[in-house]
Amino acid sequence: MKEEKRLIICVGLVVLIMLALVGGAALFKQMNDKSDKQEEKKQSADKTLSEYIESLKWGTEMNEIKDTLKKEYNIDL
Repeated sequence: MKEEKRLIICVGLVVLIMLALVGGAALFKQMNDKSDKQEEKKQSADKTLSEYIESLKWGTEMNEIKDTLKKEYNIDL
């Protein structure tokens, strides 16, 4: 009888440990997925910002070219 109780307790402890490991792994995966999503959002935002800055630079350069054409060659675009 005592051996049966010990066996039941050991099996129960093993099952609890396995459940804890599976739960921990699932939690770790979920946190890792969130981190990946946040990194993707950050990279997307950085890309959008750099594209916006580049378009501003291009717009400024175009305005300078238009001003030069208008002043020096009297060409209005």
